[in-house]
Amino acid sequence: MHRCPEPAIYSQGHMETRAKVTSVTDHPFDWDIYWRNGAKGDVDQMSMGARNMAVRLTKFIEGKGIRSLADFGCGTGETLLILANEHPNMEFHGFDSSTVAVELDRSRADELKTLNIRFEREDVRDISTRDRFDLVMCIATLHYIKDIRKALRDLFARVDRGGSLIFNYPNRSSMYGFRDWIETEAPELRNRYRLVLRGENLLTLDDIRETLGKRPLNFWRAVGEEPSRQNMCVYVTKGQQ
Repeated sequence: MHRCPEPAIYSQGHMETRAKVTSVTDHPFDWDIYWRNGAKGDVDQMSMGARNMAVRLTKFIEGKGIRSLADFGCGTGETLLILANEHPNMEFHGFDSSTVAVELDRSRADELKTLNIRFEREDVRDISTRDRFDLVMCIATLHYIKDIRKALRDLFARVDRGGSLIFNYPNRSSMYGFRDWIETEAPELRNRYRLVLRGENLLTLDDIRETLGKRPLNFWRAVGEEPSRQNMCVYVTKGQQ
């Protein structure tokens, strides 16, 4: 789906308060409108997060022989565009459920004359591509997915043998952090984050291991950063056989 600008997603914040959240509705969030309206002023913060993630991914892929990378929920596509220009011998694929976001990303790639990247429409809730990639990432997207275990299985199926899936996910700690942040600073985002606020799509490390049949490892540690309970980001590697 889409990049989130909030520090709760992109940074290493720790929010542990227990605020209550009220007046959450069930109206679906329209991502096409969001991107058509210029991402409601969030682009600058998303850009900073994208640059930071590009640095982390460069550290992660070093020495691993990664030839292809796919980002499901690529949003602005900036992380991929940075990496594509830094790694011209790799192939990059950006997928997003928003047609508007995909069109904007394609235009940006054309402007930059970036030839080793393509953007396509895909919904993490129902992935249709059969392609496999050495590295698959899904950042700031699973927070919007109700059947989060199905999404994880489908994402992992797109990882080639010996490759890895990187993702962050909502857990109980992030739920409390979101409740506090939205109640005190961003009540207009209650509907957007309703699944997390209600605790309907939370995961644990045991849930991930049970779903994928593999032990998740901490992504933050892998790139030399301090782990965060509030923003859990892990990677799972698929065996060669």
